[in-house]
Amino acid sequence: MSEYLNWTRKLPVVVINVKRKRQLICKPGKSRLTKDMFALAHSRLKLLPLVFGLALPFLGQAAYGQYDPVLAPENERSANPVNMVGQMQFFSGRHQYVGSGTAVTQRGVVTAAHNLYDRRHGFSRSVIFSRGRNGNQWLVRTPITRQQILPGYSSVTQSTSDRAFALDVGVIHTLNVLASGATPARVYADPRLLQTTQQKTMLGYGAERHSGRHLLRSTISDPFFIYRGPFLGNDGFEPEAGMSGGPVFLEINGVLTLTAVIVSSGGGVRALDASARPLLNSLR
Repeated sequence: MSEYLNWTRKLPVVVINVKRKRQLICKPGKSRLTKDMFALAHSRLKLLPLVFGLALPFLGQAAYGQYDPVLAPENERSANPVNMVGQMQFFSGRHQYVGSGTAVTQRGVVTAAHNLYDRRHGFSRSVIFSRGRNGNQWLVRTPITRQQILPGYSSVTQSTSDRAFALDVGVIHTLNVLASGATPARVYADPRLLQTTQQKTMLGYGAERHSGRHLLRSTISDPFFIYRGPFLGNDGFEPEAGMSGGPVFLEINGVLTLTAVIVSSGGGVRALDASARPLLNSLR
């Protein structure tokens, strides 16, 4: 995977940008500005002024809050449905980006729509999904055959409003089978569960304080609050750039169940409610 991720400072660096919607300032000490297209939060959410030039795998433990992501334990990474989470790598315009997604059928992945589309460049190109990535290894790595976003998202994709995040769901159809002999992640569409004190587990391949090569996990019991319809947030959870499209799992009847996808900084998530059902039903 060295052709995709190269964090070595002495060698020419393949710049991996993380999907945002607005160009921000570069890191202190770096003169190079790079495009950064991860979804920024609404003004009520905390912003992450992150841009990758020569990316560093970790910027210091002091920056962490109580619920900030840490490396997922090995026993959890190998267990279902956590092992259905994977990393997306794709091009938008001239730049390559990383994001996250979850296999919910044998050839279907749910993610954030902004990983798949922006108004300036259209749909992302050369999309690769690596299920269960751990360092330079993965369980399944496959290109895709098709990508879809919720109707209406293409008209608001350049916006950082609640309306845009309320439509920020997409799916990809993969060329190869993702979960042969295994059960894809189960989806349960009831956003009210996010507003309870039940423990929620957020996962994704963060590439801000970590390298982007390993699955990160954050757990929180505090309730999420509604911004607009199925777009909810929780200021206690601050996802790393690169976790966009990653899952929010809750335990339902003893099974970790996918209930939302990460879409913005400031703990912004988009619940997989009934409005996302037609999109999910298109997956095989």
